[in-house]
Amino acid sequence: MSQGKLFTDQLIRKVLETGRTVAVAIAATPSTRDRSLNISLEDHQITMPCSKILKKLIFSPLVNTGFGAAAILITASSALSAQFPDVAPDYWAYDYIEELAARQIIDGDEEGQFRPTDPVTRSQFAAIVRRAFLASEPTPELALADLPIDYWAYEALAIARVNGFLPGGLDAPVQPAQVMTRGDALAALVNGLGYESETVDLTYYIDAEQIPDPLRPAIAAATQAQLVVGYPAVNWLHAERRATRAEVAAFVYQALVQEGQAEPLAATPHVANSPDAPWSSTPIATIPNPAQQISLSRGGTRLATLSPDGDKIQIWHGQTGAAVTEILADSTTRFHAVAVNHDGTQVAMIAQTVPDNALKLSLWDLETGRQRWQQSLGTAREQSSFASRVAFQPDDEAILSQTYFGTDLDPGLDPDGSDDLQIQLHDAATGDWTQSFPPTPTAMYERFVFSPDGAWLVGSGWVTSEAELRLAPIDQIMDIWQVETGTRDRTLRPMAEDFYFVDMVFTAADSLRVLSQRFYDTRLDTWHVGTGERSEPTTAVPFIDRQDGPIRLSPDGEHTFVRGDVAGTRLINIPQKTVMYFGGRATSATFDATGRYLAIATQDTVNIFARR
Repeated sequence: MSQGKLFTDQLIRKVLETGRTVAVAIAATPSTRDRSLNISLEDHQITMPCSKILKKLIFSPLVNTGFGAAAILITASSALSAQFPDVAPDYWAYDYIEELAARQIIDGDEEGQFRPTDPVTRSQFAAIVRRAFLASEPTPELALADLPIDYWAYEALAIARVNGFLPGGLDAPVQPAQVMTRGDALAALVNGLGYESETVDLTYYIDAEQIPDPLRPAIAAATQAQLVVGYPAVNWLHAERRATRAEVAAFVYQALVQEGQAEPLAATPHVANSPDAPWSSTPIATIPNPAQQISLSRGGTRLATLSPDGDKIQIWHGQTGAAVTEILADSTTRFHAVAVNHDGTQVAMIAQTVPDNALKLSLWDLETGRQRWQQSLGTAREQSSFASRVAFQPDDEAILSQTYFGTDLDPGLDPDGSDDLQIQLHDAATGDWTQSFPPTPTAMYERFVFSPDGAWLVGSGWVTSEAELRLAPIDQIMDIWQVETGTRDRTLRPMAEDFYFVDMVFTAADSLRVLSQRFYDTRLDTWHVGTGERSEPTTAVPFIDRQDGPIRLSPDGEHTFVRGDVAGTRLINIPQKTVMYFGGRATSATFDATGRYLAIATQDTVNIFARR
């Protein structure tokens, strides 16, 4: 055992046994972690770096001795472990809180509680900022109009105001009891530390439109400086929500890192980054179950998985991997398809019962864990799940369903097979049918995508020569319907011979980006859905192997996820022509609607990755 650790342990035991208060002299140097402690306890004396014991003790505030040094009073209550009893080691902000407590920037209440979810007032924020960044600043000769000079945080508020860490001019009311919002706290740190951003690009945040205009430049600068910490979803800013003690601790620690006064934490999955940041190579969450289907909500907040046997649908917290709820099928029912809505509050599913082969669409509320409604889709001629599809419109107001009833035993009753496949739109509030979309005769669609405004529906699939040979595809198509009328507006086919469609996304209301492949050649084409013409030159996609699959295109059309038995599982940045590799053999994958979260299913798990 080192001399420092042995003496620290002796010091703690003696304080706890006797209840004594021990004064520790500290040399006056700029950085607390560089200071030396001259400690005397009975017949023991040692000089050691402060960093050796900061992790072990919680110190009360520094007391100025007036002689270029300071003293720390270590009491029985402050000699305990730095872990607050109400902040568990697995709490998302645990490391931030521990680090700031070790630096005497934050402390607990009289009962030793940190209360991480409590709000932060301007007075409390000023006190934290003073300890973190302004410890050597003299008290200014500034009169605060709305405060008596003996107010407990008067000096901290005055110093913070003069140095730009509080909003308002020097003569403006301080409003010490006003609660800080997340946006206020970030803007205060940015203004006080003098950070700026050349651009105000806030598209990283799902709720960017809700960020108040006066705060937008500061939030952009905070994002660029990596001050923004969000839990559970890092790309929801919640600028006008009150800032908690845990969140302010995280913001301040990230600012210390930016200022070079602290080391970055080993793992920071909840720190916001600029939109062009690379993807993380390690998952932010791992689901320890296999899944035949996966669906990810906007912002990666919820993941829905369908079990391989179709007997269970589970909902998971997309940022942590924690289980939220599960929906179990009874012995006569099997689930065929599942989709979570964009808000992550509801899940839709198609199920089939035996022996009657009835197909049903239902919607469940994730907050209550209860079914909201169930609607019949018809009766199939056989048990089959391969063609069932379900999806939400971008505004979550409607649900799309595709069901296959099986080939008619008498082709004369349905010569083109048009009655075999049903594509419908349902009101999400009631489940009532609101629109139907006639398929191309003998077609079967693998994927559907809505335009951002919900005006267009595109389905990619295959057609066969005869209805009874529906499972033997001979041609590939991409049908485009007008949602309001249900009219099939046009049918697109691959631009070049032997190419086939692999995925498509809308990058604008009328701009459809389509990925197609032929052996080693993969191309990206952009179509105008209203005219059926290409609107951009063809882009070649690099790093593709003929054995690759599945392939998924990101919502912005700039990344493609690929799984290959030979070339490996990887994410390709198409414009930059770079590739990032993941481990494991993927069976399926899906992006969230923002394109910043990617769920990858393997034979054993589902891993969720995020842009760093």
